[in-house]
Amino acid sequence: MTRFSPTSSAILLPCLLALAAALPPAAVAAAPTEPGVLASLATGVIRPSLTELADTARKLADSSRRMCQRRDMAGLTAAQDDWRKASAAWRRSVPFQFGPAANLERRLGGPTQETVLEAAVRDDRMQHLRTGKETRGYAAVEYLLFAPAGAAAATAGGRCEHLRDVTAEIAAVTSRAEQEWDKGYGREFVAAGDGKPFLVPGDALSLILARTLNSIETVLRDGIGVPGGIFTGRPRPELFYGRRSATTREAFQATLEGLNRSLLGGGSASIVNLVATRDGLVSRKNPALAAGIRRQLEIIGNTIAKLDAADLGSHGGKPSRRLKRLYDGMEKLQKQLVEATLVLELDVRSATEKQ
Repeated sequence: MTRFSPTSSAILLPCLLALAAALPPAAVAAAPTEPGVLASLATGVIRPSLTELADTARKLADSSRRMCQRRDMAGLTAAQDDWRKASAAWRRSVPFQFGPAANLERRLGGPTQETVLEAAVRDDRMQHLRTGKETRGYAAVEYLLFAPAGAAAATAGGRCEHLRDVTAEIAAVTSRAEQEWDKGYGREFVAAGDGKPFLVPGDALSLILARTLNSIETVLRDGIGVPGGIFTGRPRPELFYGRRSATTREAFQATLEGLNRSLLGGGSASIVNLVATRDGLVSRKNPALAAGIRRQLEIIGNTIAKLDAADLGSHGGKPSRRLKRLYDGMEKLQKQLVEATLVLELDVRSATEKQ
């Protein structure tokens, strides 16, 4: 057996240090910290997502105004294209709709009562219906742009007036969320632990994970479960996201992109990497869980890529097997994230209540 004397140890230690210095930075990089993850998410993920949301909303408002001026198919097609981009940006931003963006989903993300909306834009005596949430938001714009057959129908009656009003509102409130982030909330988020509103960095991390978990729950219930007939009864594809624009699969994909941004965004300083490396007072790092979350995101992506028109149609009165797999995959991810909050010792319940 070889024995190391104090002298040999003194020789070995400098050699090991020299070897470590020669390794690539990734090989000796320190584990991410909570403040580092917050800074990385704020600058590389959340702020760009809010900017994308506001920019696409402004373009949608502009193209809607031009469509109503031109009243031709070219104008309608341009507005429809901008709606697709704005809707995708909306889905990608859902995990980050907290703080100055906390009320966006309640104000802009609800479903549309198409019968009520049609009456509101067809009959001037029903104009009072245009102020209700069921006739506004992204879903209402989709109906106004995609339900009519042609530019003449899309610009008839009170449609243009309401379209301009709703798209201007979307542009205004999304721009305001971006501006309020820049005015101070973004700095407070990054500096969590320096005082109110975040007493410790974990409070800010709890908020983003709480919002991510809530977004998954909403998709499970309203995006897949009820429309796909996953629970009981027949499928109701008329309730799928983007039914009028035939963008349901794209909506699922954008939702997944938002989840990837939330969990993997920030490179090495990501929430998932924090799960793999952080040792807390009670819990310990869990690299297996982190790898499982990464793999589950890939599985969900593969499932979405295989969805076809039959899956998003009537399914012959039965739930689609692929949609059931998508539901199961999202539900598994949700459970993994609940476990991740325990590893990171986060209080997502309190974070939700504070919002």
